[in-house]
Amino acid sequence: MNQAEHGGDVAAFCQQQGFDKTEVLDFSSNLNWFLEPIEDASWLRWKEAAGIYGQAAARGVAEKIADLYAYQESHVLPTAGAIEAIYLAAQLFEGRRVLIGEPGFADYQRAFRRCETKTWNLSIDDEEALPWAEVVIFGSPNNPTGVRYDLEEWRARWPGKIWLVDETFVEFSTAAASTAHEDVIIFRSFTKSWRIPGLRLGYLLCANSTWMKELSLLQAPWSVSALAQAWAADCLNPSGKKRVQDAIENQIAERDRLRDYLQLIPGVWVQESEANFLLLELLRGSAADLWQSLAEKGLMTRKVDSFAGLRKDAFLRIAVRTSEDNQVLLKAVQDYFEGI
Repeated sequence: MNQAEHGGDVAAFCQQQGFDKTEVLDFSSNLNWFLEPIEDASWLRWKEAAGIYGQAAARGVAEKIADLYAYQESHVLPTAGAIEAIYLAAQLFEGRRVLIGEPGFADYQRAFRRCETKTWNLSIDDEEALPWAEVVIFGSPNNPTGVRYDLEEWRARWPGKIWLVDETFVEFSTAAASTAHEDVIIFRSFTKSWRIPGLRLGYLLCANSTWMKELSLLQAPWSVSALAQAWAADCLNPSGKKRVQDAIENQIAERDRLRDYLQLIPGVWVQESEANFLLLELLRGSAADLWQSLAEKGLMTRKVDSFAGLRKDAFLRIAVRTSEDNQVLLKAVQDYFEGI
């Protein structure tokens, strides 16, 4: 089975388009671009972690997460990014009837197909689909739309379901994050908000003790590397959390500003977003042509044809970067539409 399509492969982009990586602005990776990167001095402190195993189950990380976000530690399972959490949950519910909310992240379907589980891709608002589904998986905020859904309303309307909720982008939303329940598994990640995609650190949140025990057994030992554990020991604290939240507030303000300006361009409609990216719908022209026009200027955006439920060649997803970077993108998008 092939890997699902993802953004952020700057090396491949440079090879295809003939750029050096220093010449590229990556609008395909939805990171917290307002947060300063990790300092060199910190990497020097953590370098010894590369030569040790660390804790096999990363319980120290679970303790840090629980303390920082006021969870019960028994409800937290540290994972190698939210992606591992998704694949573990798919194994747990192998053989169930699974509804995948669309449009949605391609790895939801891939995770369940690895377990030979039958899935249906349907709109999460489809009232006819929900009655027969045993498991419902969706993103909130959704990737690629940025739309936030009301889990509690759905739980009340459709009791007896198993809800798998990907909240990878929840810190960028103005609404409160979901809380742990016995019928819900929540996927969270430090990749986006804390700007550490290469460290691969996330967690799974669930109040069902039976599920948590089974998920722990399904997880391979040392999934969370010693280096990621060293980062968590140093950074998952109130001052680090405030630094992240301050940066996110700036990114949210820039997201709304960028959307307002993009909406002024004839031929573009922009979905309101509760994440740190925007989904552009082209009312004229071609998404593939726009992508290539931007690529020729060193601007790497995200094609979204791999997301089920979106009209082909009509949408493009862009990350919200700094104001200076976004101005470059705005000008390039304007130039494209003025030329067609």
